Amino acid sequence: GQLRSVMVSLRSVIELLRGMICLLRRVIGLFRSVIGLLRSVIVLLRGVIGQLRSVMVSLRSVIGLLRGVKGLLRSVIGSLRRVIGLLRSMICYLRISINLIRALGVC
Repeated sequence: GQLRSVMVSLRSVIELLRGMICLLRRVIGLFRSVIGLLRSVIVLLRGVIGQLRSVMVSLRSVIGLLRGVKGLLRSVIGSLRRVIGLLRSMICYLRISINLIRALGVC
């Protein structure tokens, strides 16, 4: 009777150990999957950061381009103003010349 109860106790201890080993395996598998998930999240974050950097570079180049266009427009407007001023002075000279010719013609 005593031996039988010891055997039953041993079997139950072995079953308990097997269950604990199985549980440990599952916990280790869970940790591995969590680590894999973290790795993929890190890779994703690196990709997002890379995309953000390229977007920032693109924005900087676009801003530089816009500044260049702004400068170009300013110089074009300045040139147009100079041309308009030149035309005005030419018209003024023409009027003076016509008035001078008329005055000489009258005399």
